[in-house]
Amino acid sequence: MEKWEIELAEIRAIMAETAKKTAETAKLMEENAKGFAEMRASQAEMRALLQEENAKDFARIEKQQEENVKGFARVEKLQEENAKDFAEMRALQKEENAKGFAEIREIRALQKENEATRKKYAEEAEKRLLKLEALVGNTVKNIGFSAEEFFQNAFAETLTFAGVKFDKMYPNWQIVGKESCEFDIVLVNGESAALIEVKNRIHPNFIDEMMTEKLVQFKKHFKEIPNPKIYLGIAGLSFPKATVEKANKYGIGIISQKGNSIEVNTDFVKEQ
Repeated sequence: MEKWEIELAEIRAIMAETAKKTAETAKLMEENAKGFAEMRASQAEMRALLQEENAKDFARIEKQQEENVKGFARVEKLQEENAKDFAEMRALQKEENAKGFAEIREIRALQKENEATRKKYAEEAEKRLLKLEALVGNTVKNIGFSAEEFFQNAFAETLTFAGVKFDKMYPNWQIVGKESCEFDIVLVNGESAALIEVKNRIHPNFIDEMMTEKLVQFKKHFKEIPNPKIYLGIAGLSFPKATVEKANKYGIGIISQKGNSIEVNTDFVKEQ
């Protein structure tokens, strides 16, 4: 085969291949055109859908804005009503406060008046109390003097205590001076002395006082008899049980009133 025939065959092969590629390219272009057409249709459809949705959204937004405007109007109206209510409330509060202040001033005036009245009544009550205390004090003092006189008269008549007969009686025997003291009834004979104290109602504590202060003072100042036998007694209008028990414990006689005379209990009396 000639060279030119070989080249011609190659050219024909190349042309056939080119034609084939051209056909494929044309087919591809056709498919691309179809794809572009479909894409444009899809884009148009999408734009239509987007426009529709946007239109709906815009409608909703406009409706919401309209509702907001109405809401703002209601809020403004409510604020206006609230402002009116607040104004009325402040006016009422001002009026009520004015009434309250007036009532407080009236109450304070009444309190001041009541305080003055209370003070006046308290002063009058204190004066009456002082008069009553003075009256009671004088009454108690008079009763004490009456009790002393009653028992002194009784012992002046009997001159007897704890089974001992005495020669004389000293009523309200006193020691005057730096260590002044007084004893209600003192009975004396040649070797013995009886010391008797008188009270309306004798408290148990008086027993302790008698055993310490009274007895010590008497022993110190009584010089009529050297080293006398001393007997103690308490005379009164009433005796608590505790007083009687304590007197018996310390050997002190009990003298009480019985009608127009006296009753003497010296079962537990002992020499001091």
